[in-house]
Amino acid sequence: MADNNGVVGDVVDLTSFYKSKVEKVNRTVKLHPNRSVSIEDNWITGKKEVAYTFQWVTGANVSIQPYGVLLEENGKSLKLNIEVPDSNAKPEIVIEDVSKSKAIQDSDNPDVSRILIKFNSPALSKSALKITAF
Repeated sequence: MADNNGVVGDVVDLTSFYKSKVEKVNRTVKLHPNRSVSIEDNWITGKKEVAYTFQWVTGANVSIQPYGVLLEENGKSLKLNIEVPDSNAKPEIVIEDVSKSKAIQDSDNPDVSRILIKFNSPALSKSALKITAF
């Protein structure tokens, strides 16, 4: 999909991967003219509450900020603006050190962190989470 403002991207229907958890889920990825990238997940829950988690793995230094997360490495930075569209809700952000293996089948990943963005959606509801990287 492309629009008149120079934004390009696409929508992927992920429902078949999460059929036992949600009624519908789509992921939209957009590349913006200002060189930012947005990833937005939209889902409709069924009869049960859904615990949503988005993960981002990085070797950069990670810090939680009021807008979301700041990644810094080699004098460069990347801001991850994290929002719940049309809501004042704030997702939980957890930074997990995954540099040492946690299970026998894993291998060490020196200086690597996993960013977990968690959000609970009530049953029979529509929810969304948007991450803009710039």
